Amino acid sequence: MNKLRWIWYMVIVLCIGAAIWVAPEIPFQSNPDAYTLIPEEDRQELQDFEAQFESDGYPINILVLKHKNKWETFDDFQWMDRATEWWHVNDSLQTLSITNVPFPVKTFLGIRKKNFVPLESQERFEKWYQSADSFEDITRKFLSKNRKYALLFVPSEKYSEVNIQTFRRKVKNDHVTVLPLDYNAIEEELRADNQQETLLLSGISFVVILALFLAFTGSLRGLFFIASMIVFSLSLTTLFIYLTDMWFSIHMVAIPCMLIVLSFTDLMHLIYTHHKIRSTTQDSNELRKQLGKSLHRPMVLTSLTNMVGFVLFLFLSDSPTLTDISVLSIIGVLFAFLTSRFVAVRLLTSRMRLLKEGTGTRWNQFHARFAERWRPKRYWLLAGSGVIAVLLAIVVWNKSTINNVPFVTEGDHPAFEAADIMSAHFFGDKTGEVHFTYDHPSDLWNGESMAYLEQLETEMQEHFPIKVVSSPTILAKRYHRFQRNGHPGAFSYPVTYDSLFLNNMALLGGENIVRHKNGVARIRFSFSNLDLDKSLDGWEQMNTFLQKNPPPRGLTASLSGVAYLNDVTTQRFSENILLGILISIVFGALVTFIFVRNGTVFLATLLANSLPLLVALLIMIVLGNDLNPISLFFFTVIMGLCVDDSIYLLLHRDAASKGSLYPIAVTSAVLAVGFGAFLFSGYDWVQPFGWSFLIGIAVAFVFDVFLLALFTDRNSIFDPNV
Repeated sequence: MNKLRWIWYMVIVLCIGAAIWVAPEIPFQSNPDAYTLIPEEDRQELQDFEAQFESDGYPINILVLKHKNKWETFDDFQWMDRATEWWHVNDSLQTLSITNVPFPVKTFLGIRKKNFVPLESQERFEKWYQSADSFEDITRKFLSKNRKYALLFVPSEKYSEVNIQTFRRKVKNDHVTVLPLDYNAIEEELRADNQQETLLLSGISFVVILALFLAFTGSLRGLFFIASMIVFSLSLTTLFIYLTDMWFSIHMVAIPCMLIVLSFTDLMHLIYTHHKIRSTTQDSNELRKQLGKSLHRPMVLTSLTNMVGFVLFLFLSDSPTLTDISVLSIIGVLFAFLTSRFVAVRLLTSRMRLLKEGTGTRWNQFHARFAERWRPKRYWLLAGSGVIAVLLAIVVWNKSTINNVPFVTEGDHPAFEAADIMSAHFFGDKTGEVHFTYDHPSDLWNGESMAYLEQLETEMQEHFPIKVVSSPTILAKRYHRFQRNGHPGAFSYPVTYDSLFLNNMALLGGENIVRHKNGVARIRFSFSNLDLDKSLDGWEQMNTFLQKNPPPRGLTASLSGVAYLNDVTTQRFSENILLGILISIVFGALVTFIFVRNGTVFLATLLANSLPLLVALLIMIVLGNDLNPISLFFFTVIMGLCVDDSIYLLLHRDAASKGSLYPIAVTSAVLAVGFGAFLFSGYDWVQPFGWSFLIGIAVAFVFDVFLLALFTDRNSIFDPNV
């Protein structure tokens, strides 16, 4: 048997070493995409539609030119023109800014393209500047409304970090700061932050848990045993991530911390039970049999209840992000269970002393006195707890709101500031679309269809704070303005749509709006961020309009876009998860009822498990945080932890440990403080869960030990051999 133990030690060491070796190779995904929760089928449908508008040109990078004062003088725009030319020089690719955007006009000699901004003389420039807002469809795509920011579009073949530095040095302007909207730089910094955040939260949680365990028990040997088992189960999870090529996303940063804390629960109960019964067994084989008999059922049930929420996520989520989070959590909990139930048990012997003699005696004596005093009043306590639960449920129901998953946009690289400027002053935070299909161009380009599209745009303006609209109506109006030699007053619909118009969509900026060869068109609108409730109301109004007002004959219309799909999915998924959490709480109480067959215990268990969750939700409301799919994931963790103590309290039985609540007290204290590591997170959306877990677990402990325990008259309810 000693040989088998040493083999297990070698396996543990090898697994930990392999995990340390492969951990740096795990891909940390920090793609700055706020719409990662869209179901795969919807995402693919959207991508297939948008692929019909793709061109063969190079991807475009954006430079935000931040002026110290305003972009308003002739010299400023001349410098911008030189900057544009610097990027364009020695290359056939077109670099665009407002100074060289082509503006087609009709002449006797045919179509002529001139620069939108006249820089031939200061007089002509000043005349243009006074009327620039009359060409809002062009100006607002290059200049912010407050004139503090300008955009320069650079083909990716010319863009590089080295070129940025060279540009700043050679085309210097003391009044202008160049901010590259470099999504690669954003992703790299977020990836580094993701790795650092994961290690920080895990490290703090691990150290705090072990320090508290040592403070409660004073056992260095027990400390080493628990630490090695936790690291082993984490190593198995790390190897799983590596072998399955799973991307570790920014929303997974708290999972290792969670797995550390969940692993500790079973291990603490294991070594405490070992401490209580080791002197009553004759040899190590008998010890392991007794440990398995005492702990197998509660370990299995606690692992199952911990996984209930994750399984709900797995079945309800359609997006790869939530699926990966669910799978990783399930696998992590499974490895924690297998480590505690089958590995740790085989390493224990009757000679090992992991806890000091008398550990927990004072706590058990204190609780016995409390139970003796309050047991006659337990039904009043139960009724009072029920009233509190109902009141909290009413408050939470009325005050809680569901919102989208927060998008991390904070960092040191200038690209983060560029992204904020783009959202605030140019293209907003969200993008919605209305998709059109048709068989013939004449189905789209006629007075009836244009009037219908304009109605749609009016409807959009009523329900969303729109920043930019790209639409076939703008192309039609640009064409009429072109027919009138660029006069701003001619920005209206033409009488007819001739072949000249249909064949020159690219000159009018129509590449991303209409593709006649594919029979598709779209209205794309971007807007500032809204609360989910307001967004959903806007989408509902848009859908209602489309249903009540079908498009003209030959044209089909449907609402789509990343913002629309993300909002609808978030609402549907969050509501399903909330319902699933409620069902899971009732399920956990029913599990205990199956074993104890006592209605009062069932009700006490239901209250003891629901009150902590209600308190945690209330804390989120008080701190001003909304519910979203990721925060609901954390609440499934809280739910699992609350049920854990109830299961151990009701089902963990043997003669030696009868009446002992000490391990529940230790695990509750350690779990509460261990999850307090979230308070040190650099992510605003993680920090509130430090308080939610801390107070929620404390409430769960209070109601388990000081309410539920009053109804567990073990001599009459339980068989001693359970």
